[in-house]
Amino acid sequence: MPNESQDSPSLERAPVGPIIAAIVVVAVLAIGGLYYWGNQANEVAQEEVGTLPEQPQESAPSPEALQQVSDQTDLDTIESELQFDVQQLDAELQNLDAELQF
Repeated sequence: MPNESQDSPSLERAPVGPIIAAIVVVAVLAIGGLYYWGNQANEVAQEEVGTLPEQPQESAPSPEALQQVSDQTDLDTIESELQFDVQQLDAELQNLDAELQF
């Protein structure tokens, strides 16, 4: 009786090393490509930030003027010292939002 294993085609196992090496090379190239792409996107974003239009600066009160308060305790004087321009605050918040969006 002939040996059955010799009659059937032998199943050879392909070496696994080259397949793993190819996978590693593809992974390294993919990671390098993602790094390069992210670096380019970051440079473009930094260039765009540098080209924002200049907003006209309104004159802010000096620190000395802000520290000046009267010694009077009547309600009208205190209220007048606490007054500030809400419109200017809204404009500053909008400028801040515009600067933060990229």
